[in-house]
Amino acid sequence: MKKKFILRGIILPLILLIIIILCYLFFFREYTPKITGTSSVSSLEYITIGGEKHFFLIRSEDQSKPILLFVHGGPGMPSIPLEHASRELENDFIVVHYDQRGCGKSDPSSIIPATINDFDSDLEETIRMLLTRFDKEKLYLVGHSWGTILGLRAAQNVPELLYAYVGVGQYINGIEQEQHSYDYVVKQATLLNNSECLDDMSKIKPPYLDDEGTLIMEDLSLERKWLEKMGGVWFNYHEFGNSSMMMTMLRCTEYKLIDFLSIEKRAKAATVYTWPEEMAIDFMEQIPQINIPIYFFIGRSDYNTPFELSYNYYMNLDAPKGKHYIWFERSGHVPYLEEPVKFRDELLKVLAKTNQAVEYRGLKIAYFSPKVPYTVQTVVIQ
Repeated sequence: MKKKFILRGIILPLILLIIIILCYLFFFREYTPKITGTSSVSSLEYITIGGEKHFFLIRSEDQSKPILLFVHGGPGMPSIPLEHASRELENDFIVVHYDQRGCGKSDPSSIIPATINDFDSDLEETIRMLLTRFDKEKLYLVGHSWGTILGLRAAQNVPELLYAYVGVGQYINGIEQEQHSYDYVVKQATLLNNSECLDDMSKIKPPYLDDEGTLIMEDLSLERKWLEKMGGVWFNYHEFGNSSMMMTMLRCTEYKLIDFLSIEKRAKAATVYTWPEEMAIDFMEQIPQINIPIYFFIGRSDYNTPFELSYNYYMNLDAPKGKHYIWFERSGHVPYLEEPVKFRDELLKVLAKTNQAVEYRGLKIAYFSPKVPYTVQTVVIQ
């Protein structure tokens, strides 16, 4: 009897503690660790862009440093929950991540169709807002996957606002990309004699459209499942893959656990709405020239955005300000998670080559500061 009372005295408080912790994680946790220093910034904010509230994470040890703006992939795959995996960048940049419209924690919360032009407009407005806020002339733009569509178009449309553009897993041609990706899966499955994969692949056909030209999301998801298993998404998905990325996201403090519940649903909706536009993209024809320094950060194992297409584009691109193609030998589609040290080092090389006046590793770098006129509505939540 005494033993039962002892166990009850231990187990019940433990259960209560677990419930309190889960409630906190699900409903109340939402902060970004504070960076100390008179010139630092570490904030989570809702900022109105394009008439909708967008969720922003802004972090830096020194606001005199240049801005590094990330444009996340998906569409609908927010990068804010992954930012904590590359905090070293805050030493050298004002690092900015934002959830695109209808994605992550940004409005609209309901699923409303948006075009690529809508996302383009939001990005340009975001760039101008940041330049005004931090009193800068230009910034560095990094796009990942779907975000490289918006990034490359911004490099074409507002080159005067950018020091350089970095495409990570650069998107080039929608139709060719999906065919290359599909063919890679079939080839690998044939080599491995994987009959289950080959059977699944025989039931679908890129670009996965129904008779009305609408994306069949189930078919795309099936191809992407096998693409990971066949080694076309990560360098080694057994060591770090989709599940590892999800665990990395869940460890962030900027999202409550409940915030993750709607991410996949909203991401799939955004993909369905933009898919016809994505399949019409052919940057070889549409953007043959870029007039700012351009960098491609490409994983050697990437068949989500197949490297053959980005390399062919790089070789043919007219880039009078300079073009660079950087291999990440131990990466697939997400080099900033798979090789974070190299990713940071390569970004610092970009900084050293494209800016002037501050000392960094013996290289002279300079920061400029004229304002770009702009007004913005901001709601600071931290």
